[in-house]
Amino acid sequence: MKSESRISVIIPIYNTAAYLPRCLDSILNSTYQNLEVLCINDGSTDESAAILKRYATEDSRVIAVNKANAGVSSARNTGLDLATGDFIAFVDSDDWVHPQSFEILAWGQEQTEADIVIGKYSITAENKQKFKQIDLKTVEVTAIPNADAMKIGQLKSLVWGRLYKRSSISGLRFENGLKWGEDTFFSICTLSNNPNIALVDSELYYYFQRETSSTRILPFSSKLALVRCYLTYYGKSESDTQRCLYLKQGLKQALACRYTGMFEATGEEQHECSMLLEQCKEKLRESNIVGKKETLVYNAFILVPALYRLFRIVDDPTLLQWEKNMKRKKKDNGTCMEVEN
Repeated sequence: MKSESRISVIIPIYNTAAYLPRCLDSILNSTYQNLEVLCINDGSTDESAAILKRYATEDSRVIAVNKANAGVSSARNTGLDLATGDFIAFVDSDDWVHPQSFEILAWGQEQTEADIVIGKYSITAENKQKFKQIDLKTVEVTAIPNADAMKIGQLKSLVWGRLYKRSSISGLRFENGLKWGEDTFFSICTLSNNPNIALVDSELYYYFQRETSSTRILPFSSKLALVRCYLTYYGKSESDTQRCLYLKQGLKQALACRYTGMFEATGEEQHECSMLLEQCKEKLRESNIVGKKETLVYNAFILVPALYRLFRIVDDPTLLQWEKNMKRKKKDNGTCMEVEN
């Protein structure tokens, strides 16, 4: 990556006036200065628009766009449509970045010529910014084989804290119909193009966890919508590699929905989940694009829900307490359901 390359930083904004200055200051004060900061105000009703106007007046790199509320996917897509940089970065408006974030990600890209460079991140509930100077000589960057990309949870579920070569995501957009899982879906779409990926071992992004964060509210209907998206893109895909990726993600999401749906879904939603899982099963049988061992495991999980539940609990023992809490909630609502053992 050449030093004169421009980075388009896309920030979706909705009623985050209390945190927006912190976010913008962290970006504008970056050691890497060739930035285009696209601030997409998604119909905020607080002081966000006024804050953006002030920053845009004071710094020509800030481009403020005010639009009607349509959700975070729509806001990010607007930013992608307007971006002119060679590289793309996403930052949420209540988070902030390390002053050297873009400099180090750009350096990592230059070392590896990767399509996506990913840094480490920190989750914090504190309002204060705490930074330590990073010596570039101590930074390690590692190229990741495509075969290992799907094993990295951060790579599949997040879009911030990284740098995308703009040409590698050309034509890709966030799914507007999704109210949850839009990051995961975009990431899977990106991975289906077999990009070159590199990891940087420095903590460069700070995710601010607040009680009102939208990520804490996960409507079951949105989880089902994610399954439908995977199946739709499975049908649209032209290569077996892409179809296999979408089918496996659809299966995993459908199985997860059936499990959590025992506690949080209505009868109608559970029925829809069963229908989607049946569609996944049919495609698994007909396509013959998933390996034999994986196919055997998926079929076992589909046929024996208790086996999948055991797999989930072994992987994450805290789910037992989650089940107890959900059972208690169901009981309090007079709709207690039995869990298949």
